[in-house]
Amino acid sequence: MKPFVGPIGDNFVLHRCDVRACYNPRHLFLGTQADNMTDMAKKGRGGKSLTREQVGEIRRVYNPTKYHSGTAALARRFGVGRNTIKRVARGITWRIDD
Repeated sequence: MKPFVGPIGDNFVLHRCDVRACYNPRHLFLGTQADNMTDMAKKGRGGKSLTREQVGEIRRVYNPTKYHSGTAALARRFGVGRNTIKRVARGITWRIDD
């Protein structure tokens, strides 16, 4: 069997150097979902939760008819990415069930 080729089971393939263009197989390693989340947190990625109030504010302010509709400013304000703002505003990733 070739190195770096084969089944990985329920594991994830994680990346040590975190350079998106890198394809060096020596920079890859297997880990669980928990390992993936720990690795992400150590590298300062993702994991930012929004409150119900913040989601409501994003939906009040977001205007999809304007170019970027202030998405970058909202993303900076709430400490998330622009795509997160768009998904929240459209109700894709956050649903408020009343």
